[in-house]
Amino acid sequence: MTLQDTTKNYGDITFLNHWAVVILITIMFSLGFISDYLPKGNSKENIILVHASIGIIACLVISWRIYWRIRNGFVFDSEILTFEKYLKILIYSLLLISLGLLIFSGPLYIWSEAKPLSFFNLFEIPSPFQIKNQPIHELSEFVHKNTSYPFLIILISIHFCLVCRDIFSIKQG
Repeated sequence: MTLQDTTKNYGDITFLNHWAVVILITIMFSLGFISDYLPKGNSKENIILVHASIGIIACLVISWRIYWRIRNGFVFDSEILTFEKYLKILIYSLLLISLGLLIFSGPLYIWSEAKPLSFFNLFEIPSPFQIKNQPIHELSEFVHKNTSYPFLIILISIHFCLVCRDIFSIKQG
């Protein structure tokens, strides 16, 4: 059991960070996707409440993940940087940036309506806005929705393909 990353392998903290984010993003994406197709009403509001509440947890976990990766860098089998390693660094960096955009734009999307961010109706984080700020609301909505659906899905798909390629090349070698 290795907590810290080494020069060749990710440690247990990195694996825990990774899978916690995978679970949270899967739940958040599913709830966000469902809410987009529900008519206005209590069901939609309840799903958005759960989405936003889990988002508060996701903010903490993703912030930790981004900090951890910046602190520890990326792990590769050798010191030689090839095109594939540059591609992986680019994809992993874009994934972290997109996650950062999501945890920033999500609360801003709610707050820009001058509404507090509720955590399962247990407590609220007040909005920094006294009145609705339409330009910020539209920008945060655009960033949040476009980062999640097309951009994040494409990056996750590429990441998945790269990981599968690594797994199959290890088994063949």
